[in-house]
Amino acid sequence: MGRAVPSWRRWQPRRTNRGTAEVTDDQILELYERSLVDVHRAASRLCGADRAATEELVQDTYLALVHHVREHPDEVVGVGWLVVTCRNRFLDLHRSEQRRQRREAAASTATPPTTPAPERSDDITTRLAALPALQRSAIVLRYVDDLPVGEVARLLGKSVHATESLLARGRSTLRATISSEESA
Repeated sequence: MGRAVPSWRRWQPRRTNRGTAEVTDDQILELYERSLVDVHRAASRLCGADRAATEELVQDTYLALVHHVREHPDEVVGVGWLVVTCRNRFLDLHRSEQRRQRREAAASTATPPTTPAPERSDDITTRLAALPALQRSAIVLRYVDDLPVGEVARLLGKSVHATESLLARGRSTLRATISSEESA
């Protein structure tokens, strides 16, 4: 007399004429019917009283089953695989939710970009006013109005190369005035 095969081992992929394994819809349905109680029990233990989350987790588990058997038809899948997959899906969703909450918390506590203090703003305005007119215009258009160099060049009626030179000289002059005041 032959040994009884455990229920989780009864489901085997069917071989096609081409020698490749193929899982039939009937086999998936049979495994679904046989394992639903166990998978639902595992999901409800993980999700607690949240019935909607439990049902969603069960659906996600069986969706993973369908994808898995289509991609790996030679593997034997049973109730144990489904329960482990259910747990893993729950952990994935839980981690994803935690990451989302951390991102939202970080976004809500992030400090908005600060504007310079009024005295610092006056200091910057004074330093900009000390620059030659073309350098000042180039600096303001490029860094305050955030225009690309090509647009700044067009507005000033200069070539891109000449505008880059104006910007470099203006930055250099501003750095020099800042460092001379800091050292004094």
